[in-house]
Amino acid sequence: MSSLLQSTSFQVKHQWSIPPASDIEIGDREVHVWRVRVVEEITRRDRWRALLSDDERERADRFKFQRDRDRFTVVRGILRTLLGQYLGREPRQVKFVYGEYGKPELAAPLEDHPLQFNLSHSGDMALIAFSQEKAVGVDIEQMRADYPCEDIVRRFFSPNEREQFNQFPDALKPQAFFHCWTRKEAFVKALGGGMAGVPLDQFTVEFRRDRPAALLQTNWVADASQNWSFQDLQAHPEYAAAVAIAACEVNWQYWDWGLAPQ
Repeated sequence: MSSLLQSTSFQVKHQWSIPPASDIEIGDREVHVWRVRVVEEITRRDRWRALLSDDERERADRFKFQRDRDRFTVVRGILRTLLGQYLGREPRQVKFVYGEYGKPELAAPLEDHPLQFNLSHSGDMALIAFSQEKAVGVDIEQMRADYPCEDIVRRFFSPNEREQFNQFPDALKPQAFFHCWTRKEAFVKALGGGMAGVPLDQFTVEFRRDRPAALLQTNWVADASQNWSFQDLQAHPEYAAAVAIAACEVNWQYWDWGLAPQ
């Protein structure tokens, strides 16, 4: 991995903490983000698979490669475990419905529960975010020096973002791209849409190194930036990650699944 993709110059410094041993409570305007090192859970794949619904097992089995089946199984099993802790339910009792673009949400009889959640995984890492009532989205991407960053920026980013991107030295452009991309994806996922539902060039995020992550503007609501909070996540030196929530003055909590009592 190129050293230029191992810098944390874009990321907020924070600590991943030991999770509480008892039931987890989440307050208003709180976001809980859980870091999962998927590769460390592969040996327990059978345990996680046992928690999945029949349709989730069928979905896992459709992946061509074993590593992809394992990653899906681990992340869904841990998601169900965490939802069970937040909701006071057995993990197998949690049921999902899916939005137009595939975002999972709680199904009956919990469809009116205020708990919101979102998950993302890339390579050997995953992030799962939770909030009360407020829409939340999270994204993580394994950074690659050979990714066609400039072409994607030219095709999909807003004019302001293209201008910001072009101000970076060439050596930092791949890292800048991934940090912008994860912020944009976290926002889109919080809205519940895919790229078709929320075109990426119709809103702008801040990703200059001297300023915190933020929503700058959208093309559909004049003051949308005042109603959203963003945070970069330092999940791993080789990954970029971000979380977005439709709330201001947020209290962020960072939990490391690997430190939880198993």
